[in-house]
Amino acid sequence: KKPKQQKLQVITKSNKFRMELLDRLIKFTTIRPRSEFEVKRWLARKKVDEKDAEAAFGALKKTRVVDDEAFAHWWIEQRTTFRPKSQYALKSELVRHGVRKELAEKVVAESNLSDEAMAFQLIEKRKKSWGQLDPETRKKKITNLLSSRGFGWGVIRRIIDN
Repeated sequence: KKPKQQKLQVITKSNKFRMELLDRLIKFTTIRPRSEFEVKRWLARKKVDEKDAEAAFGALKKTRVVDDEAFAHWWIEQRTTFRPKSQYALKSELVRHGVRKELAEKVVAESNLSDEAMAFQLIEKRKKSWGQLDPETRKKKITNLLSSRGFGWGVIRRIIDN
């Protein structure tokens, strides 16, 4: 083949790769909101060229597809709806997902969550199935559940006393 044709094939293959990568990245970021850390980790795991990764990440950030604050709000909403946890546990999860500690604290504070209310919500779901248990076993189950979700002993004690 002629050198010009070979160069064109390389460029075409390169562009095809970039388009496939972009399609996969869009799918990854639209399934659910993602933190900046998650997107950067995904790009690194896929061994994307640094220049291409920066360009793709910049485009996602510019269009606000990737936004840590929006991600943090979404995460807290999901957790409070489907898997209630303490404020401490929510902050820890957000930090583990790459959200800055200050932003995590700010978003959790803005959500006006009460650890006690979240604990009561969690226990309400189990009340029916635990109603037949003896009081001591029920206390153990409540304690184990709430402590595994990051609630402090003060909150657990108040829940058990009520």
